Amino acid sequence: MAGRAVGPLRRHRTLRRFSPPLDLPRFAYQQAWHTRRADDPAHRWLREAVLLCGRPGES
Repeated sequence: MAGRAVGPLRRHRTLRRFSPPLDLPRFAYQQAWHTRRADDPAHRWLREAVLLCGRPGES
């Protein structure tokens, strides 16, 4: 998983962060969902949580 996504997980002491054994290219995250889910509260919460985890500088 991308390093910037594990920042909020620091409170879990059993998780470890390490560099991969080879150089990996940068990549972008994208979210997509069906329009029927746009107003679903649980789906909205999940989209916001994923967005917060992917923000640069949050790790």
